[in-house]
Amino acid sequence: TLAFAASNGATWTAATTLTVSDWVPGTTVLQFGSDASALTAGQLAQITFTGYGTGARLTSTGEVLPADYYFAESTGNASATATWRGGSVPADGDGISVISGTLTLNGDRTVSNFTVASGATVVSESGQSRVLTIASGGTLTNNGTFTPNDGKVVFAGTGTVLGTVAFNDVDLSGGVNFEGETTINGTFTVKPGGFITINAPTYGPSSTLDFATGGDYEVNEFTLLW
Repeated sequence: TLAFAASNGATWTAATTLTVSDWVPGTTVLQFGSDASALTAGQLAQITFTGYGTGARLTSTGEVLPADYYFAESTGNASATATWRGGSVPADGDGISVISGTLTLNGDRTVSNFTVASGATVVSESGQSRVLTIASGGTLTNNGTFTPNDGKVVFAGTGTVLGTVAFNDVDLSGGVNFEGETTINGTFTVKPGGFITINAPTYGPSSTLDFATGGDYEVNEFTLLW
């Protein structure tokens, strides 16, 4: 833990940035004061976490976290405050990292990036056909356990898949690179603008490939595996 006194009464040099490097969520703690008022909005805007973008937020205990990235560290539903480090539920468009425990996606959600750490688990609520949308330019990384049940992952534009992922349904609306070991066991729907950029997924024995592009779809060097 790196702890500082509350600095909301201090003046920080304008146009400078406090860069937090080698920060590990759930392990490294950066603390200012003891509550959410310890830094001003302007000071929080001057903080950058390497790999997590510009800007920061303060929790109710004074811990500083990336502004638009949220960390699930306790087993529970995505809609529950107790599931998240700092006690705040992410809004649509925020990045999510599941760093420990089991996160249950009990509602549809849009994220900038989605990461499951080693030893952690994400589960799509069974019987509810939950939809996880990865915003254009986003990455889905699985180093833990990804259990899709009857859920769907939608790539709203360009995207990347890293690690070993077994999907149920997948929708593509942009160019997506399926790196690592990716399997699609449900329906793979290629919508207008959707295509595979570099690495193709493997299709399970009960999967369906749906070219819903509204026109012809050209297969070049890729091999479709069932």
